Amino acid sequence: MKKVYLIIGAIIIVLIVTLLIVFGPAFAKYVSSRQGSSTTQVAKPICRLEVVNSSTDEQLNSYCDVKVMNYDTNNRVSDVGMTYEIEVTSSDGSAAPDYYWVDNGVNIGTSLTAELGHTTKQSNTHKICFINYGEEEVTRNVKFKVNATQLYE
Repeated sequence: MKKVYLIIGAIIIVLIVTLLIVFGPAFAKYVSSRQGSSTTQVAKPICRLEVVNSSTDEQLNSYCDVKVMNYDTNNRVSDVGMTYEIEVTSSDGSAAPDYYWVDNGVNIGTSLTAELGHTTKQSNTHKICFINYGEEEVTRNVKFKVNATQLYE
């Protein structure tokens, strides 16, 4: 009787090992997979700068009105709002003239940062005053560069 139990036990062990060999990899290879789709839209930032007026004031300082717009020449409006700053350099590599930005008649210094929105046409006009005592050649070589950073909403 003991022999019968040993033979039945051996058969059961052989069956279990065979099942593991045959079906084991099938269980290990089962992977859950989910599929979907995604879309991405890239925003088009527009920040345009234009010098709209220049003249000389009573103290013989030259000044310019600089307009920054969130739309292009085809009236397409920026897709994103932005903060911007205007950099003043010399176009011929010489030292830039001394200057300051003016806001409602008040000297606000040499750094200017402002914001523009999106979806509707907007513009900001800033006045820059050059301390050159009437030397027109100094301000003729001035170059403006606008650096814009997208606002995250």
